[in-house]
Amino acid sequence: MRSLAVYLKNYKKESILAPFFKFLEVVFDLIVPIVIAQIIDIGIANHDNKYIVQRFFILILMAALGLASSITAQFFAAKASVGFATKLRQAVYDHVQHLSFTELDTLGTDTLITRLTDDINQVQNGLNMGLRLLLRSPFIVLGSMVMACWMLALGANILRPFFAAVWEDLRAPWRQMRSGLRNIRQVVREEREAGGSPAGKGLAYFFRGVLAYKHLLLRGLAYLLPAAALGVLLVTVDGVLSSTFALRVEFRGEFVGFIANESVYDAAHADILDRIQNVDTGEDWKARPEYTLTIVDQAALYSQGELTDRIIETSSAEFREATGVYVNTEFIGVTADSAALTQALEALKEPLYEGHENDDSWRVEFQQNVELKPGLYFTSTIITLDDLLAVLSGQKEHMPRKQAVPQAAPPKVNLLVDIQAKLQAGKGAGYVQGHALGLRAARGHEADGAAGIAHVLAVNIRKTVFQ
Repeated sequence: MRSLAVYLKNYKKESILAPFFKFLEVVFDLIVPIVIAQIIDIGIANHDNKYIVQRFFILILMAALGLASSITAQFFAAKASVGFATKLRQAVYDHVQHLSFTELDTLGTDTLITRLTDDINQVQNGLNMGLRLLLRSPFIVLGSMVMACWMLALGANILRPFFAAVWEDLRAPWRQMRSGLRNIRQVVREEREAGGSPAGKGLAYFFRGVLAYKHLLLRGLAYLLPAAALGVLLVTVDGVLSSTFALRVEFRGEFVGFIANESVYDAAHADILDRIQNVDTGEDWKARPEYTLTIVDQAALYSQGELTDRIIETSSAEFREATGVYVNTEFIGVTADSAALTQALEALKEPLYEGHENDDSWRVEFQQNVELKPGLYFTSTIITLDDLLAVLSGQKEHMPRKQAVPQAAPPKVNLLVDIQAKLQAGKGAGYVQGHALGLRAARGHEADGAAGIAHVLAVNIRKTVFQ
């Protein structure tokens, strides 16, 4: 919610005025019972027709003011929700423009259209209803409680007999039961002394007492059963709210794990397609999963990496533990020698640490986002460490995963023209020329650009001095 609230910052006034006028509407609604009570207690009781007519016009005035407040609240709520949705839709659209081709292919045009239209409309309607209806209920509850307390303070003498009667209804069955138990003990004792059947006599006396005083028992249960039902409801609600809801995922008819939401599977599926590369495993990796809502322990939830490995385990192809290299979220390659890979990447940074070994503020990092992901990879996709370093240094071409070229759609919706253009642009080339992993040495705040360029294994290294 915090990430969405930023789009409401230009509509703070409307977001405050909408609940305020809704509060005024509730106030006018709560005044109506007071006016009606005055009509009954004063006007009708004293046969004062003039007083009744006056209070009738006050009721008309309260209704008009309540209607005006409701319309005003709706105006500000609509203005805030529409403006919020406009800014949110623009932010989502701008984010889509920065997605890579792989991400666009993974999400699909239909998903992007849904996110930009129907999903944001749902959020807009939710905000509109929240400002109008969600806040109305607390106002009514609090207002009713205040009026109830006020009436209790004024009518304590009237309500005291009522509560006394309720207390008597609750005590009567137990008081009569204590008296009956004493009588049962006496009857059992006398029956035992007479040589008869004390158990049968006692039970018979007990059931006669229940039938004779069942009206007391029913009056007590009339109070206890609702209280017990409320207790069960509170325990149930607490149990549901404290439970962890998850999606049980089945892929190609086989259970693969529990996830928090569908986005975990979407990310895992995209990662699998990257790991497959151009290898044909003879399996349908684009099969749609089946979700079942369930309650699980928090520890049973799968992360994106765990779900990726679990889905790969369902394959009949050979796979093994390895480490994949991603540059700016793009899959580059995978090797089985993860320790040597880490050492090779760290070796690229060592020259820039010379002379700064004891300087804790000095750090060296790749200019591009390099991420190593250990996990399960298909054996046929694993390459040697030398080949992977050659791809990273630009000495060898990197062949990305083959992607289907979508058919061009007629430009019916101007909003998605740029998205369609991005989906079409650059497809079919099949190869990307290497990856230059620049290194940056930094201390404090950035100063005057690059101080020089060196070459280590054909990897561009830029040393930037920070003050």
